[in-house]
Amino acid sequence: MGEGGRPADPSPFLRRVRIANFTSMQDVDVTLGPLTILVGLNAAGKSNFLDALRFVSEVLTGSLAQAVAARGGIAAVWRQGVQEQATMRLTINLDVMVEAKDPAHRAGPSSWQAVNYGFDLRVTSDGDHGRMPVVDREWCHLGAGSLADGAAWIGDDGESDPVYPTGFVVERGRVLRAPDYLHGPVAGPGRLLLPAAARWLPFAPVHAALSSMSFHAVSPTVMRQVEVRSGQRRLGPSGERLGEVLGHLARQSPTTKARIDDYVAAIVPGAVGVDEYVLGRRSAVRLRMVDPGTGATREFDPESMSDGTLSAAGTLAALFQPDSLNGSIPLVGVEEPELGLHPTAAGVLLDALTEASEHVQVIAATQSADLLDREDFQADWARVVRMRDGVTTVDPVDEGSRAAVAANLATLGDLLRSNQLTPRVTTSSQEDR
Repeated sequence: MGEGGRPADPSPFLRRVRIANFTSMQDVDVTLGPLTILVGLNAAGKSNFLDALRFVSEVLTGSLAQAVAARGGIAAVWRQGVQEQATMRLTINLDVMVEAKDPAHRAGPSSWQAVNYGFDLRVTSDGDHGRMPVVDREWCHLGAGSLADGAAWIGDDGESDPVYPTGFVVERGRVLRAPDYLHGPVAGPGRLLLPAAARWLPFAPVHAALSSMSFHAVSPTVMRQVEVRSGQRRLGPSGERLGEVLGHLARQSPTTKARIDDYVAAIVPGAVGVDEYVLGRRSAVRLRMVDPGTGATREFDPESMSDGTLSAAGTLAALFQPDSLNGSIPLVGVEEPELGLHPTAAGVLLDALTEASEHVQVIAATQSADLLDREDFQADWARVVRMRDGVTTVDPVDEGSRAAVAANLATLGDLLRSNQLTPRVTTSSQEDR
């Protein structure tokens, strides 16, 4: 058990991600570890990968139409715009590990089970409402491990494969295979079945985990605001509720709060820590600094804090927020965590990312070569993100780059600066070149 009471679990939560035709990604197949760092130039598609995972969470907690509209509509979500959407399927397929609450679905003595979940989306024309996104196919296989195609669960004779006894398959609103309690008017072309299935124990942890992934692109402007206290313990996508998160950690997880302060002190010379400042029913943050001349501690309000200091505090709060400590948040994604920081702070930031990955799966998107400069940076952490002819590829570091690092000829950061950090060519990458 950790400080937050999280049970021991197999890390990572999200093992494999396959994405087709979402924004700039035509055919992406990525395996993930406890820590994955997406490395690439600006506009290569790093944020699109994280957004595909965020899209899953939003569709499971809201609606498909809302999630598509929030991104600018069908033309912004489907890879090639509206011209080819009648035949183009948008697919997101995930292999995850979740805690099995029902002993009947546990893998032997382990309380954890492999799950394959995904969906295909298409665009249809509605005479009254125009073009609409709909669910073409959705599947969830519990205890099945990795399946490349949801259709593999149903045999040619229409019977379920005995290797995959629990789960469901839905096509165009019609339940093809599922437990008896999921048959009937529980699916529809405009909504997913998993939120309804979450009322039953086998599917509840799957829905809870996928809908609880947390993604952050922190904004100093947002974090400078004085906010009405909400009672929530989760950091908002742009760093909302930073003060409340820090205050809760100080009260409930003082050791973790002290670690955040240690990181802030290592990043910001003279800093002692960042704390919540309560103003009645409102919450803000303040920075504690030590005067080098007198040794006295001084406090600074958000308006006096630099963008880099606020960004560092927001990123650290995202990584160590209370619900990531107790397992309620299984995955944290952070975009450009190095923004506003001096290059010398990159090593400290990497330490924070690696430490956080011991209690929550972490995906970080960066274009910073400084973050990759450490000799102990493991090539297996990195995924090279590139854009070719409008198509994003995400691949492991190639063997040549690994050999150069192993021979101490260069760091991965050196290779990135010289544009020599190259991906291992996979089938999908090869097709795009």
